[in-house]
Amino acid sequence: MSRIMRGALGVSLALAVSACGTWQSVKDGTVSTTKAIFETKVKQMNLVVTARGALNQDARGVSLPVVLRIYQLKDNKPFATTTYEQVLAGNDALKAATLSSRDMTLGPGQTLEVSEPMDEAANYVGVAAFYRNAESAEWSVLVAKARWKKTDPVRLLVLERSLEIDTEHR
Repeated sequence: MSRIMRGALGVSLALAVSACGTWQSVKDGTVSTTKAIFETKVKQMNLVVTARGALNQDARGVSLPVVLRIYQLKDNKPFATTTYEQVLAGNDALKAATLSSRDMTLGPGQTLEVSEPMDEAANYVGVAAFYRNAESAEWSVLVAKARWKKTDPVRLLVLERSLEIDTEHR
């Protein structure tokens, strides 16, 4: 083989090997960009929970505190299908989907600000309110992780017998 042919072959081989590395870099960069655009990266869960003055009233009309349980969840299905009684009894019904949970007490007219790291694997935050009389109460809210990208903090209202997302404060 002539010297020119060997040189051309060496240059071709070097280009081919470096092109593989370049292609891998371009591919990795594209994957990173796609993840940054389409995957929800939320590092902090910021919630503002406000209770109305008339909250969880007893038979005499006296407002009482309500206990809130905040869950970081991998999956929304168990939380959406679990009954009030199951959640009140403990976390067993939600065990497979729960990454973390935290209980807090909210008094009438009180506002709580909750700020904690969002688990990387969390896709939803579920909040349950434990009322004295949960019959016909709207006791739970499920918030997709993507909502924190649009609204931070996410604001919740705790009313006499319902828990809801506050859409007036965006």
